[in-house]
Amino acid sequence: MLLPAGTTGATEGPGSNHATTDSVVDTITDTTAGWRIENDPSECLGFLPKPGCGYEPTDAGERGGSLQITLFLVMIGALAVIGTVVARNIIRRDRMINAAAADQTTETG
Repeated sequence: MLLPAGTTGATEGPGSNHATTDSVVDTITDTTAGWRIENDPSECLGFLPKPGCGYEPTDAGERGGSLQITLFLVMIGALAVIGTVVARNIIRRDRMINAAAADQTTETG
């Protein structure tokens, strides 16, 4: 395999620009986590959400956002459709059983 003059056999994958990565890492100095709550974080820990410990959703996919509400409504709708199909099939089966029983009584009677 012939290599152009001034190159080595080592290859670097895409996104391996070391100069750009090093300059970005040097500019990030604040590593503390920020809490988006009104109260002290120790007051907000627990099983149930407490007042003043949450925040309004700013993105559709966040907890309580429009995508979660839509998903909940879709799931409730799907359960309603399943329940309707099951109820209709049970009613249809009961009518067939009652019709068969009525036919037997008229034949024997």
